[in-house]
Amino acid sequence: MTDAPQDPTTAIRTAIQQLADITDPTTRALALGTLLDAWPDLHSEVRQARQEAVAEMRETMTVTAIGEALGIGQPRASQILRGVTKNKK
Repeated sequence: MTDAPQDPTTAIRTAIQQLADITDPTTRALALGTLLDAWPDLHSEVRQARQEAVAEMRETMTVTAIGEALGIGQPRASQILRGVTKNKK
């Protein structure tokens, strides 16, 4: 089991910065484009991993307790368990 860093976005931001630091603008644009093309799939992978973690929590916790542990409401915890995504407006 691997524990997440304090802020899990730090590793992502570091990787993005490494791409942004590529000296050649063509190489940099291609690398960043590749990342952007993969972004929807990466987002889905992160969502799936979170759903699996919440399902694992559900083995020993109520949905209400999961919501409390994650700082979200019970309805949202239930949605995550079912794989429902939030709609952004």
